[in-house]
This record gives sequence, structure tokens and C-alpha cells, in this order.
Amino acid sequence: MADSGEHFVALFEQDHARIAALVDDVEALCSKQSYFSAAKVFGELRWLLEHHLAREDEALAKLRGALPPELCAQISASHRQLEQALELNSQAISRNEQTGLRRTMTELTALITAHERHELEVLLPALRRLTPEAQLEQQVRRLIER
Repeated sequence: MADSGEHFVALFEQDHARIAALVDDVEALCSKQSYFSAAKVFGELRWLLEHHLAREDEALAKLRGALPPELCAQISASHRQLEQALELNSQAISRNEQTGLRRTMTELTALITAHERHELEVLLPALRRLTPEAQLEQQVRRLIER
């Protein structure tokens, strides 16, 4: 049986898996030039990612004094980059710019991948050191539950 640390990582990765699936769907629809459908799926992706980032910001605000300032700064910078990439993708979709959209989706995908890796390799270990396991699991559940 997995320990509770593995359990909350699995919970955290649920959001990541949903985000990755939506990115794949948007890219597939765009490659078929189904921009109307891509725009709908992108709206869901944008909502999920913005919700995820807002929950992280909220959680990190409560831990600002306990986490290393450079870690908080890295995460904040990553969030702003993701928000900008979401906006660029939204603009490309609304203008039916296939070439621009492929470039911006590639950039968004790379930013999401880097952000998720940073969360799993840096943020979660830091949170584990600061937070009792049961409380951390509850916080991660809040991130992913709607």
C-alpha cells in the first residue's frame, strides 16, 4: 500500500493529467483546423489552469514566511508566464491563426511541463518539510476538487 506522501502526490497529479489531456485535445483540434471546437476545449483548459494557479497562489500566500523567498519568487514568475501564454493562445484561437497557435501551444505546453516538474521536484518536498502529512493531503485535495 502506498504511503500518504505518495497518495497526496497522486492527488496532485490528477490536475496535471487533466491539464495535459486538455492540451492534447486543443492541439489535435487545431491540427484538424477545428478552431471552434478548439476554442471550447481551450476555454476549459484555461479555466482549469487558472483555477489551479489561483489555488497555489492562495496556499503559498499563507506560507510566505515559511518557504524560501526564492522558491516563492520562482513560482510566482512561473504563474505569470503561464497566464501570459494562456492569453497569447486565446488571442491566436480567436483569430484562427493556425501557425501562431501551434507556436503558442508549444510554448504553453513547455511552460506547463516545467511548472509541473518544479511543483513535484521542489515545491512538494518543501511543503512536506513544513506541513503535517494529513494537512498537506487536505490542501492538495483543495487544489484539485471543484
